Amino acid sequence: MNQDRRDAERFNRKQSLGFELLIQSAESDPKKVSGTTIDVSQSGAKILLPVELPLELIVEIAIENKEGKTLLLIGEVRWCRAADSGFEAGLRFLDTDTDDFEHWAV
Repeated sequence: MNQDRRDAERFNRKQSLGFELLIQSAESDPKKVSGTTIDVSQSGAKILLPVELPLELIVEIAIENKEGKTLLLIGEVRWCRAADSGFEAGLRFLDTDTDDFEHWAV
């Protein structure tokens, strides 16, 4: 029995997309963190980062699509765990009615 609860098909990316996260906190100034995607779908992404992210953190993601356009997406951290080269995290995209999300999703 398949235990996969994903709403959208994921696509493995052999060529990872680079991105920057803007992490905002009440205790400190916003922090930019660079990382790469491991797999992506219309509803979220699995990413690799050098820092651990707290669950339910809302992040802004600046990511370049295959046409070279920088898109701004909003995501929520659903899980985060240590990996060999940093931390892997699962993001669920929010605010999916924006023009940037429509360009991401195609």
